[in-house]
Amino acid sequence: MSAVADLVSRARARVVGTTSDDGEDSAAVLLLESFPVTLTVPPLRRRRDEIPRLCTAILAELCDPGEQPPRLTPRALAALTANDWPGNVRQLVQVLATARVHAAGPVIDLPHLPPRHRRSRITNPLDEVRAAERHVLLEALRRTGGDRAAVARQLGISRATLYRKLKRYELY
Repeated sequence: MSAVADLVSRARARVVGTTSDDGEDSAAVLLLESFPVTLTVPPLRRRRDEIPRLCTAILAELCDPGEQPPRLTPRALAALTANDWPGNVRQLVQVLATARVHAAGPVIDLPHLPPRHRRSRITNPLDEVRAAERHVLLEALRRTGGDRAAVARQLGISRATLYRKLKRYELY
């Protein structure tokens, strides 16, 4: 049994754990088996319909008590909904906090969002190719446990090319 799984099994308090692992690794399986209840939460990119409600709740949380939370324009909300959110809710919170500071008023619009979060819809057919390439890279990294040399071999590309792609998609 792994050290973490052992600690979880002996804990006298409630223990909550998170993982992005799907349980294929034996250590992850041991850890998951240590918890009596496992709750699978799909990534935010698969729950786009929840983004408007999440944004409203997050903006309210970012405000001081009694302060009216800013509202998002339809353009800003469309851009936020279109994002993939690899950092999930934590990344969404950071983007909204930044936008709130930039807006300095009751309305958050597209220009208040960080530049890479301003696109509301795929405007270039190559964006779909880039999204697919990013997904392939993420899956290869997951399968190899982050071993970049193994990823390069699996994909049949040089390590230099792999590093360039990882940088392009902010996967470093």
